[in-house]
Amino acid sequence: MSRLRPVPPRRVTPPLSGAFTLVEVLVSFSVVALLTVILASMVNATSSLWGQTRGRIEQFQQAREAFDSLTRRLSEATLNTYYDYVDAAGNPRTTANSATFVPARYVRQSELRFLSGPNLFQDQTHPSHAVFFQAPLGGSETQNGVDQLLNTCGFYIELGLDSALLPPVLGATHARERFRLMQLLEPSEGLSVYGHTRTPGYRGTDWITQALAKPAALSPVAENIIALVLLPKLAPQDQVSGRYNDASLAPSYTYDSTASNAVAALNPKNQLPPVIQVTLVAISETSAKRMRTSENDDLKAQIDALFREVGAATDSSQEGYAKDFQTLEATLVSRHIDYRVFSSNVTLKAAKWSREQKN
Repeated sequence: MSRLRPVPPRRVTPPLSGAFTLVEVLVSFSVVALLTVILASMVNATSSLWGQTRGRIEQFQQAREAFDSLTRRLSEATLNTYYDYVDAAGNPRTTANSATFVPARYVRQSELRFLSGPNLFQDQTHPSHAVFFQAPLGGSETQNGVDQLLNTCGFYIELGLDSALLPPVLGATHARERFRLMQLLEPSEGLSVYGHTRTPGYRGTDWITQALAKPAALSPVAENIIALVLLPKLAPQDQVSGRYNDASLAPSYTYDSTASNAVAALNPKNQLPPVIQVTLVAISETSAKRMRTSENDDLKAQIDALFREVGAATDSSQEGYAKDFQTLEATLVSRHIDYRVFSSNVTLKAAKWSREQKN
């Protein structure tokens, strides 16, 4: 008789639980909190950097637009030259000498003018350089749509209060002292240059003074422009290696279309410079706000001491243009002034440079 083996009892496995332990929950919350803090910090830093960058871009946007306007209008400069006879002394025929006039040479003539460089204002409120010229800009008080009307145009830096630019009710209480780029645009109806240049031998600047005396012809282009530097120079194809370079045409930056040079290849008489290197230095409004009058005056004096002789145009180890810019930038950095430099070579469209002209 067989024996029945006892059946071992079955082990019952309890069902798995789907809940986290308290330790796991705490660790998870800690990780999530840490990630949230890191992401928030990254977003805040990115937002702050974007805001600062956008603010700096917007602060210099006006300067960038001013630079574009200046270079565009300067490229339109013209002298409307023509050729005529002069006598042996270089004098043209006039009513006074018509009976005795003996033509000797056929030379380039013009009744328009181009003048740029430092010291064009003999006062204490206009630092660095300035430029004045005629161009077909279409500026008129009465006519519209006539794009080729001739105007006297000019650009210069001015340091002073903006009282005259504000409504009278605000001028006395809200005036600010700023460096600013100013523009002269004399309407075609009042063009004063012909009243002076039709006098033989005229080389004065009354045509500029008379135009500047018209308040309606003056307007601010941009604030916080502390320096305008204009370097007239020969085109690369006219710079004979070993003889002429960037400093040859206007060694002291001054270019006067009424002046003569015994060297025909450098003679500016009734000629526009082929190329002008235009440089604009702007500071931020934040920097301008914290500068007192004495600091503005001191900065102006330092700028006025620079850019008088072109010298070495590219080598900052020698006296000249490059070293002066290095000095100016070092000055701005030492004063913790935020700045931007805009620079470009501007080709004058109407310039037809002659390397053989002798006047």
